[in-house]
Amino acid sequence: GIEGIGVYLPKTIIKTSLLEKELSIDHKFLQDKIGFKSLTTNTENLTHIEMNLRALQNLNVDIPVDKIQLIICCSISNKNLTPSIASQLQKIIGTPSTTIAFDYSQACSGYVYGLTLAQALMEKQGLTHALFFTCDDISNHTDPKDKNTRILFGDAATVTYLTDKASWKIGTSNFHTDGDVNNDLTLHLNNYVSMNGMAVYKFISSNIENQIYTCLKNNKLNKELIDLFILHQPNYFFLENIAKSLNVDLEKVPFKSENYGNTTSSSIPLILSEYLSSSNYKNFILSGFGAGFSFSTTSLSREE
Repeated sequence: GIEGIGVYLPKTIIKTSLLEKELSIDHKFLQDKIGFKSLTTNTENLTHIEMNLRALQNLNVDIPVDKIQLIICCSISNKNLTPSIASQLQKIIGTPSTTIAFDYSQACSGYVYGLTLAQALMEKQGLTHALFFTCDDISNHTDPKDKNTRILFGDAATVTYLTDKASWKIGTSNFHTDGDVNNDLTLHLNNYVSMNGMAVYKFISSNIENQIYTCLKNNKLNKELIDLFILHQPNYFFLENIAKSLNVDLEKVPFKSENYGNTTSSSIPLILSEYLSSSNYKNFILSGFGAGFSFSTTSLSREE
């Protein structure tokens, strides 16, 4: 389960209000539909290694480095294909040479994929301690003239520390993939993000309800028992409509990314880090969705 989460957000931000005139964007649309007031941007040109290490420095629990047996990193924007980010982190952090270390490529559904991968490996291999990193700087891969993507993406890194004794237990995950529409959201090497926003919205809105109810059923949970639905943060409009489709109060589907934007696989752990330490919460649903097109959904429950 999850023991703790560390996060890193670049200090430099771009105010989306400054992009209104530049990109001819309606103010009301930007405020009421998109919802992002500012976007974090990696102007220091930190490497993904450096961004991940800053997230690790902000982890709120002590890590027994000599006991780490697994390091996973999720990223779609790393400039170097090999060696993996995870293997370089293994060296810098100083974990044992027997550490399993690898990267995988997944965008906005990447966090639940990573939790599920980590959980499966830990259970199968008898592992007790793992570090799971997410990191992207998509703002450096958006066309400055493209209003469909420029106003959406921010940069971030997170690390999730997992142990076999943690009180927050990961439930059974469910997934959905539709490769027939994968060209509607792409990022090619040395190129910009390309997105058909309406196609992405249709995919999410036509699948999200079923994905969440499937997760509830698989984990024997009632909707009323869920304290928060912590979802990927594409924009405010998406989450507002998801709350309506689930027939839950908007407060239960928190939109927390107004000051940093859509951070792909980091969006869920950024929000989750705010709630893990509170005794007021017991059950979460986590769901990521986006490029692929793909969905990944799981539950997270505190065991007393």
